[in-house]
Formats: sequence, C-alpha cells, structure tokens
Amino acid sequence: MLHARWAIILLAVSATIFSCQNAILQSRQEETRQKIATMHEKERRAVMECRQKRLKGELKSHVASVKCSNPLMLEAHREAGDPNMDLMQLLCAYRLALAGRNDKGEMTEAETQIAMEKLGARLSQETQRRAAQQRAEAPQQAADPQQQNKARTPAYGALFKGLGTSGKPIVCTPVRGPNGVAVSFTCQ
Repeated sequence: MLHARWAIILLAVSATIFSCQNAILQSRQEETRQKIATMHEKERRAVMECRQKRLKGELKSHVASVKCSNPLMLEAHREAGDPNMDLMQLLCAYRLALAGRNDKGEMTEAETQIAMEKLGARLSQETQRRAAQQRAEAPQQAADPQQQNKARTPAYGALFKGLGTSGKPIVCTPVRGPNGVAVSFTCQ
C-alpha cells in the first residue's frame, strides 16, 4: 500500500515536472518566434523606408539606399540574437556590391532581385546546415569552445558558386577577427 502511494506520488511529480518543462520549452519557442518575426519586420521596414527615400530623391543612388538600410538590418539581427551574424554581414556586403553594379547600369533591378533571392536561399541552407551541425556536435563543442568557431566557418566562396550576375562575378572576401571568425566582408 505504501509503495503504491509512493508510485502514484512519483508519477504525479514526474508528470508535473514534464508538464512544466514542456510549458517552459513552448514559452521559449514562442519567444524565439516572436523575436524572429520582429527582426524580419524591422529588416523589411528598413529596406522599404530607405528605398522610398531613394525613389523620392532624398537618397541619390542604390548604394546610398543600401548604406541606409544595411546598418538597420544588422541591428535588427543583433537585437534578436542572431547566431549567424557573419552570414548577415555577408548578405549586406553583397547587397552593397549589387547596388554599385545597379548604379553603374551593369545590372537591372530585376537581375539584382534574382541574385539576392538565390543568395538568400543559399544563406538559409547554410543556416540550417549550421544548426544541424551544432545539434550533432554540441557535446564536443561544450568541451572545446574553439571547435564551435571551426564548425561555423564555411567556405564562403561556395555560397556564391554559380550565382549568375551580369558580367564579372561578385567576389566577397571575409575580414577575420582575432579568433578567425569573419567579422565583415568586402565584396567587389
């Protein structure tokens, strides 16, 4: 009889703990979804506002428009705690290079849009690859923090392979910080 009571109590406590853990996990997932939605909205708003300034003549070029929106986009990602800031830096540098070509008449806005969509898809795949790799290597990375930096450092050139741009391809070079992680990019 005493064992049956303890078993029931233990089962109830386990169910309560499990229920609390699920509630916490769901709360964290909802918080993450909300951060991502806010980040994307800030990013979209920054691009649209700077584009409108260009169309009204307040900004004189596509480059000026991108220089207007890039810092706002980066800040939105930073605020959201984006773990892939190097990819966001890469995207912003690439946008700037495309805008320069657009201003010179080397590319149309439609070609620029297509190039950005292709790069966006590749960056999304890279983000998913990193997340999967991080889940698989979490125990090793906890033991060796340097391993995490190695896992996150892709061959950036591979992200651009086959991206069609009019004329000469855009080449992006990472500028690496002291820990070897890309902190910014130069694209030409």
